[in-house]
Amino acid sequence: MKATKPIQLKAKGTKGEVEAVIATLNVKDHDQDVTLPGFFGKQHVSIVTAHDWRDVMLGKGVIEEEDDKAVFKGQFNMSEDDPQARQLFSRLVFDMEHPPAKIEWSYSLFVKEGGRVQFTDDEKFGDGFWLGPVDGEPGVVVDEVSPVLLGAGVETGTVGVKAKKGETISILESLAELGDEEAKEMLALHEELSHKDETQRFIDQLEQALASLKKVGVRAEEIMEKRPLGVESKEQLAHISLEMQNLGERVAVLTVVTDEDLLTEILKFRKLESEMMR
Repeated sequence: MKATKPIQLKAKGTKGEVEAVIATLNVKDHDQDVTLPGFFGKQHVSIVTAHDWRDVMLGKGVIEEEDDKAVFKGQFNMSEDDPQARQLFSRLVFDMEHPPAKIEWSYSLFVKEGGRVQFTDDEKFGDGFWLGPVDGEPGVVVDEVSPVLLGAGVETGTVGVKAKKGETISILESLAELGDEEAKEMLALHEELSHKDETQRFIDQLEQALASLKKVGVRAEEIMEKRPLGVESKEQLAHISLEMQNLGERVAVLTVVTDEDLLTEILKFRKLESEMMR
């Protein structure tokens, strides 16, 4: 039997602790903002997924500025009554255990009056906006932080996740007690589950793409209510629009169904329906 890497299940005893960088100070981000020290201060915030406020709260924690970073340290709700929080934490663990980590972090904000000031022709940053404190106080109220696929910030991401030492089960330990055939079946099942994403149904992929596009639209509207979109954000939206147009043209060709094709599909369905009724 071919050796394989042990599969470890750490469902029990997890603490759900996370530390993440949500913003980098003194650099221009993708929204043309330069965040100055003191903009965040110290704030208690909630965790949601990709700014989806229907989650209400999957966990909570504190944002504090450390050197040139705004760092979030928090705790997920690891109760069995909140599987969505456990699932999100599991995805962060997976991302960290399979480098390079790809998940970024972002935050929803309300900028106080005077907390965002436009600048032009700066020697280092050119044109953009300063995000800074107001009268010695934080210039922003942060509503929540979110793991996202792509955030507006620069060099954001998970710093670490922490799980309490608890029950760890290695499937290879169980395989030692099985016969050869049973062991092969177990390994085949593991291989199938490991490649589940690769064999994902196309309809599921389409549904996920649609949900992501809707979230992008909502996020864009939220940003534009508070400030203009940055140049890079506008360029990315233009690329998305162009790709959607190209996709629409290709799909229009692919989804043309002739009368003969339609008749064939109807006959197949009728045959299957007849067999099921026997």
